[in-house]
Amino acid sequence: MTENAITIDVSTATTRHELHALLARSLEFPTYYGHSRDAFWDCASYLAYSGPISPTIAGPAQLKLRLPEENAVFESCLQRLQRRYTTFRVCLT
Repeated sequence: MTENAITIDVSTATTRHELHALLARSLEFPTYYGHSRDAFWDCASYLAYSGPISPTIAGPAQLKLRLPEENAVFESCLQRLQRRYTTFRVCLT
């Protein structure tokens, strides 16, 4: 199976809603995506379960400055996904 490499630039997100809208668009989440930590986990887990995915997250330093709490939650989810699914490999740039 081919690896699904995606670059997601989170540096422009200024609100939690903008971050989740960006993630939903970039990862092509279903229209019923709930724009929350749990919804992100569910949809990203499905992607990882479905096959290899390697998202490159650009701009995490800017996200951390603008939305420190959301950034912490997002990074925690990414780390958990990597630990749980060998098909999920994230790169922070």
